[in-house]
Amino acid sequence: MAQNGIGQRVAKYRKAEGFSAQKLADRIGSTRSIVTNIENGRREDVTVEELLRLSAALRVPPAALLFDVEKPYSGVEIGDETEVGDRGFQRRVIDMVDWLGGLSTVADADADMDVFERDLEEGGAVVFPMVGLVVESEYGASGRKALSLIGAARSLERAGINFDKSRRSLLVFAREAWPYMENLKRSAQLDDLIEAGTLAGSRVSDDLLVAVRDDDRKVVAALIREADAAAANLREARAQFRLLGGDFREEPEAMSSRHLMLMSQSMHTERLADMQKKSGYAGSEGVSSFESSVAGSIEVERDRERARLNGSDEDVAPA
Repeated sequence: MAQNGIGQRVAKYRKAEGFSAQKLADRIGSTRSIVTNIENGRREDVTVEELLRLSAALRVPPAALLFDVEKPYSGVEIGDETEVGDRGFQRRVIDMVDWLGGLSTVADADADMDVFERDLEEGGAVVFPMVGLVVESEYGASGRKALSLIGAARSLERAGINFDKSRRSLLVFAREAWPYMENLKRSAQLDDLIEAGTLAGSRVSDDLLVAVRDDDRKVVAALIREADAAAANLREARAQFRLLGGDFREEPEAMSSRHLMLMSQSMHTERLADMQKKSGYAGSEGVSSFESSVAGSIEVERDRERARLNGSDEDVAPA
């Protein structure tokens, strides 16, 4: 992490508390020159002890000094270069804050994504052992703002997960209901209405209810209502986050594992098979097997939603 990033945040919170550099130095048992060097980025490192002393003196969480909590969805920089995992996406500030606190927003909100993160961990990508930094402090105005932003970012992450789950469930039923070419066109319309939270009562939703199997009509109607509610909750979470001064950006180079999983699951079976052919992944027999595997996963997801919305307690075996 760029050291001047920590220094800039130390200076920002020091000024918010109304401290001079000398007063902050006195509070952490150091010298004014050390504080000035930290703030200016001339110090090569900040020890854990210094971090905790600064956190207590400035009344902000340690994570607010380590990371820019006002932009929690931005990529995290380490050293002079942005660290990118071998799967092609960065760690985000909110992921690193949760990592430091021993939390897992994604895993708490969605069991499927918990499994996905464990797969990434085994592959050596972005999940690391938990590390907690704890400091006892009575948070001041700056600290309370930082904590509020972290809390709002977690709420926004959960709202995004719930929205994406509703969207994904509807799309897997649409794939079964409509022929492939029609589904390409309809899914784009479906996506727009899901994003806007205006799916219920629309022409597209009526057409989908007509196209699905008779015994799935009740399930899909419930999913449509859930999708509109999830979109409304997501809009509210975004508005609350921005109201607190947060900067909401989910850039491609700062993806979370949730985004990566959704990208992989949103592709049609045919498109995935075509990609495998072009990449030389397997011969025709291998591609056929790959198609069957993807189709089986989609069917498992439909069965899971049927069981959930029909009130069944039966577990659906994975493909």
